[in-house]
Amino acid sequence: MQETVTNSNERKSLFSSFLEVLEARDKQAQIDKQLQEEKYLRRTQRIYDFHERQQREAVELQRCLDYVSQHAHVLETVLRGASAGGADAPLSAALVRQAAALQRCMAQCVANASRIRQLLTATHQPQMDTMLAKMEAELRTWTAFLHRAVDATYNTEVVIDNLQNMIAEQRRCVREVSSSTVFTSLTGGGGAAAGAGPAGALGNVTRLKSHQSYIDTSVTGPIGRALLFTLQQMLRSPAVSLVVSSQ
Repeated sequence: MQETVTNSNERKSLFSSFLEVLEARDKQAQIDKQLQEEKYLRRTQRIYDFHERQQREAVELQRCLDYVSQHAHVLETVLRGASAGGADAPLSAALVRQAAALQRCMAQCVANASRIRQLLTATHQPQMDTMLAKMEAELRTWTAFLHRAVDATYNTEVVIDNLQNMIAEQRRCVREVSSSTVFTSLTGGGGAAAGAGPAGALGNVTRLKSHQSYIDTSVTGPIGRALLFTLQQMLRSPAVSLVVSSQ
């Protein structure tokens, strides 16, 4: 009888131990599940934060593109106004032509004065020599001024050509950046991507990585470099690794 009681107590002890083990495992599973849920929530929040920051940077880049477009339009308007000011040629070219005509007249005056000097008597030649020297000095000064004016006109034309090339480059950069699939995905589908949550952020990251080679090879100029730098900063963000790791 005593042996039966002992066996019964042992079975109860084993059953209690088994229940304690089950309860401990259940508690540990609940703790692990709670930790995983908290970790998932933190990671999801980081993805949301990254997605919102991505949208803000895209909006800022859009403002930059709009400013560049306006700047190019203003430059082009100024250049057109300067070149079409009512005359057939720009003002600087007209001034150079007038200066060249005056220089030719001064050279003719010096030549006439030299011939007059040869016709004068010996007593009057010294006075004519002084006057002729002054005229030749004035002619040299005006000739030097004319050369500088010609150089300045050429430099002005070069500057205008450079400005026109810069305007064309700005517009080309704006057009390439605005029409790129990466920029379109960042700005065009902002509402849908925001509604998609982490899935939208993951899609943006995937598109950024898949199209980065296009940006490296196709988008040039200062605006292109600015866009490339912005996207590289996005891809180096800690949130991107979380997005990719959650696939």
